[in-house]
Formats: sequence, C-alpha cells, structure tokens
Amino acid sequence: MITKGTLTGIVDRLVERGWVERAAHDSDRRCQIVRLTPSGEALFAQAFPAHMAHLAACFAGVSAADHARWQTALHEMGQLFKRRRHELEPALHDPGHRAALAGGSADFCGFPLGVYMQDLPLSPTKLQLYSYHKWIGITVLLLAGLRVVWRLTHRPPPLPDSVVRWQRQVSAAVHGLLYVLILAIPLSGWLMSSAKGFPVVWFGVMPLPDLVGKDKALASCWSGYTRC
Repeated sequence: MITKGTLTGIVDRLVERGWVERAAHDSDRRCQIVRLTPSGEALFAQAFPAHMAHLAACFAGVSAADHARWQTALHEMGQLFKRRRHELEPALHDPGHRAALAGGSADFCGFPLGVYMQDLPLSPTKLQLYSYHKWIGITVLLLAGLRVVWRLTHRPPPLPDSVVRWQRQVSAAVHGLLYVLILAIPLSGWLMSSAKGFPVVWFGVMPLPDLVGKDKALASCWSGYTRC
C-alpha cells in the first residue's frame, strides 16, 4: 500500500522530469489533476508494450484454466475485503471503540514514559515528566470508564458458533480481567501520589481530590508494590 506522502513524492519526481503536470480542479480547490505531458505520453507508449511483453513472459507457463482460477480467487478476495471494510467502519465510528483506541494509544505513551522517568535524578525535568505521566494515567482512566459504561449498555455481537464453550468462558474471563487492569493501574498511581502528598492536577489546570490522606507508610508500601 502506498501512503499519501509517498504518492506525493512520486508525483513530485515525475513533475521534475517533465513526464506529468499538475492542474487545478475546475470546481474543487482541494483537488489537483495529474496528467501526462507530451514527453510522458511518448515514454508511456514506448515502455508499456515492453512491460506487457514482460508480464506475458512471466506467465507463459500458466494455463488458461489457472489464469481463470486466479482471477476468480482474486475477485473473491477483493469482495471479501470490501465486506470486511464495511463491517468494520461502523465499529470504528462507534464512541465505545473510539474510547478504547484512544485509551490504548495513551497507554503506549504512558508506559515507556513511566519506565524512563523512574531512574532519573531529581530535577525539574523529572517532575515535569511525572506530571505528564499522571495526565496520561487520568486520561486513560476516564476513557476506560467511558468504555465500561458503553460496554454495559451495548450488547456485543455473538461469537461464531465454531467457538466452543470453554473458549467462550476463557475469552469472557480475560476480557473482564483486562477491564480490571485498565482501571486498577491508573487508580493505583493516583492512590500512590495521594499517599505521598503530591496532588494530581490534570493537564496542569484541574486539581483532582486525593484518594487518601498523606501516609508515609502506605506510600512506601505502595511505591514498592508498583515497582514490582
């Protein structure tokens, strides 16, 4: 698959060589039309027959029946991908799935940040990174809460009949454990911060209440637990 940036770079190089040119769209200023120049048409007329001859040579040993089977298989794969895309698109636009994707993305940022900042010497930079880590954790907690509410109010689609009973039970147990961890991990960080006497200020503008009062013994115990 070619990304938009890669495609733009390819077109830029073709323009530099004088083989294509860009033209403004008549009715949509967001669009540009890319068309062959006279030199590009001449190059295409020269190269395309050789390209087709090369493809014919590559498949010379393939029978017509095999060609037909491949064509049918590729067509069926294309139709399958289209159906799957249409099935997935509504889910990606669903608020619950969006919350899950956003929370997962935040987790991927917060975890390496937490590992990195632990062993840094005390400095303004370390304190700032701790603030960022707390912001990410509270954001994950809120998104996880939204996801749980959505999950409780929206019944998921049934599993295929091919999934046996024990697999359904294990799937439900693992799914539930995942929800518990997603909620418990940021809550544990909030609890440890409260016990140490450090307030959590979400994005530096919204002070959050302490879950417990300042407690050195609890902070020491909880700090050792969260490092394990």
